[in-house]
Amino acid sequence: MKKLLSTLAILTASFSLATAGDYSAKAPIAPPVVGCTAYDPGFELSGYIAGELPSGGDDSLGGGIGIAYFFTENIGLDVNYAVFDSGPAHHYVTGDLVLRFPVKSACLAPYIIGGGGVLANSSNESLWRIGGGIDFRPQALGNIGVFADGTYNWIGGDVSDATIVRVGIRLPF
Repeated sequence: MKKLLSTLAILTASFSLATAGDYSAKAPIAPPVVGCTAYDPGFELSGYIAGELPSGGDDSLGGGIGIAYFFTENIGLDVNYAVFDSGPAHHYVTGDLVLRFPVKSACLAPYIIGGGGVLANSSNESLWRIGGGIDFRPQALGNIGVFADGTYNWIGGDVSDATIVRVGIRLPF
């Protein structure tokens, strides 16, 4: 009987001292999700094809280039030159304020643009414009992005107001 009691006492002591793990250690904390870094401040270059849809005339195709500088991920300035084959060619030179709203988890940024510029054809006319678009920049492609936007342009003089729709690529640098 003494042997049985001794064995039970040793087993009880062994089980009370054994643990399956360190209960004092805390579970590791996952690092915060950083998300997309494609919309950091800096310069970006754009190239695009575009359509000019005047309110009183024939639609025309064209294209252009632009350069932008973003002071923060949300606020920037964008300067563009576009040309359209619309009988006498329409040349647009515009400067816009851009307000973008990045969704970093999706590398997607909707934006609003507004500004002014000049339309040059047989004469020069001033213009004011406002619009919006969306910019997608997958990090797997080195943050090179694609965008689509549209603006409504109020044009002075005898030229009809026009909507301009653009689709293109953006290269941050």
